[in-house]
Amino acid sequence: MALLESGVAAVADHHAAEYCAGGIIRLVCHGLDRGLGLAAGAVLSPTDPVLASTVQVGPPGETKERHDIRFNLTVEAGANDGLAFPFVHLAIAAIGVSAIGDWTMQWALEDLLWRVTAGVVAGLVIGKLGGWYVFTYLARVKAPGLSDKHPMSYSSEGVVALGALFCAYALAELIHGYGFLAVFVSAVMAKQAQPGDEYHAFSHHFMEQIERVMLVIFLLILGAYLANGILDALTWSGALLGVVVVFLIRPVAGLIGLAGCKLPFFGKLTMAFLGVRGVGSLYYLTYGENHGEFGDTTALWSAVMFTILLSIVVHGVIAPIMLKKAEKKAAHQLPEEHQ
Repeated sequence: MALLESGVAAVADHHAAEYCAGGIIRLVCHGLDRGLGLAAGAVLSPTDPVLASTVQVGPPGETKERHDIRFNLTVEAGANDGLAFPFVHLAIAAIGVSAIGDWTMQWALEDLLWRVTAGVVAGLVIGKLGGWYVFTYLARVKAPGLSDKHPMSYSSEGVVALGALFCAYALAELIHGYGFLAVFVSAVMAKQAQPGDEYHAFSHHFMEQIERVMLVIFLLILGAYLANGILDALTWSGALLGVVVVFLIRPVAGLIGLAGCKLPFFGKLTMAFLGVRGVGSLYYLTYGENHGEFGDTTALWSAVMFTILLSIVVHGVIAPIMLKKAEKKAAHQLPEEHQ
């Protein structure tokens, strides 16, 4: 849990640093107003848990060796979708205003404090209930003749896990919290119930199949956007934005967030650089466009799409190389005295 806490702290730190780079984004894309600049910073900050699956941890029990780089990238991909939402709301709230005022306090209390807290609480509740249902309730009600089997071997283990995540999302949204954050927290809490149980490997395999299906759907949608000319409105400043996000803002923000981490420098650099952008950025941009009056967002759509494509290509090529080099340098895990 200590490693998880440090991972979440690092995610929060460098996620905030990436979002604060909205000023740099406005400077690069000088045509963006304040609202669009903030929106660009918010939608480009989260990494993608599906596209980043190749740099994340494998199934539970697959290996006994620590791999802190993969672990922290997994934590980041799971947590930062929820952590990006407050800043999307900030961009929406900042439309048409020129100074800090009462709207800032309202955003801080409602969209930041309450929604984040509600999402975490919803995730804790559903995660605890899910763990109790699987490992306590089902273990007590085994059907006759099946007592020698794992309680989930004769039920839909993957569907139960998926249903629990839907419940976490629904509960969070019902109390006006962040559903994505609730899903992450509920999954973490469920994993803490009987952490060595084989059920976690079953559910991981099921979710992995769902991820692959979603990846295919996402790539089809991406191809459809490209075929319809989504990049026709791409400007030099928009392309420069993508390059700056992938090669400058993300690595620098990551290193800032990991400043207190005891991982060797190359390990921190690997974590800082491998921030794959994906469907989360498209979701947040769509959400912001539907809930705020940003005006013409065509250029921003093109810039975001270009950034995603650049990230997929660059990180897809470089990730295996950096991870292998980090492992050779023994930079993929904390020194023993800090474990």
